[in-house]
Amino acid sequence: MADVLRQWLHEVGVDARDLEQDFANGYLFGKLLYQYNLQPDLASFVDKGKPDAFVKNYVKLQPTLTKLGVQFDTRTAQALINKEHGLAARVLYQIKQSLDTMSKDYQAVEHTGRTIQQFGLRTASPTKGLLDSQNFKSQQAAYQSGNLKFFEDVMRKKSQSPNAMMESLHLKKFADEGSRQTAAAAEGAAAEKARQDLKRATFRDTERAKLAVVRNDKANKLDRDEAVHAAILKHQVGCVRFLQPVCGTKTPLTTAVTQGHAAM
Repeated sequence: MADVLRQWLHEVGVDARDLEQDFANGYLFGKLLYQYNLQPDLASFVDKGKPDAFVKNYVKLQPTLTKLGVQFDTRTAQALINKEHGLAARVLYQIKQSLDTMSKDYQAVEHTGRTIQQFGLRTASPTKGLLDSQNFKSQQAAYQSGNLKFFEDVMRKKSQSPNAMMESLHLKKFADEGSRQTAAAAEGAAAEKARQDLKRATFRDTERAKLAVVRNDKANKLDRDEAVHAAILKHQVGCVRFLQPVCGTKTPLTTAVTQGHAAM
């Protein structure tokens, strides 16, 4: 998704390599919306990494993003400032979806042949006018106004303690490093477990192979012994039969051999 967003941003004249880093202070959000005629006050944005710049930029962005239907509150703004992984991409994706919807709505208005003035769009920026026209209800406007006031108050309270904000930004890299080390340790433990499991499996297979060889050797030896025993008995029986015509009588030895052969 990040590559798709970067391509879209490049097409509208907003270049960003690291979304979390580049969009943290809010300036590029303002530039993006300016490209769509939604943030005409871009000149008053501040492209700096200071707490007062963060607050100023996000207070200006909040009404526009709210009208676009983007979920944006003080927690989201603080998380963006803290460069929370993946958040900038999610906010950008919501903005893109809203802009795509607005574009389709505007094309539908043009297709019906209804004039722009019917929707109260008197400026040279129809996208901005269409956005405002979708938020014209008095109750909704009052709610958004109160929400903006609350947002601004909270953000300014945060800016009154810039040390805490900068400390949060400074400590975040250590928290990220801790998370990375924890993930690396878990990955190393998993790899070691897999290695030990493979070692045990290899040992079991080797022992089973040895036992199979021993069993096979014993079976072969037993077969050889039985064959030798049978050959001896056969030889003894042959000798007895050879001696019988000569002696004419059966000796105890010939009788035992004959009985042994009969028993087989």
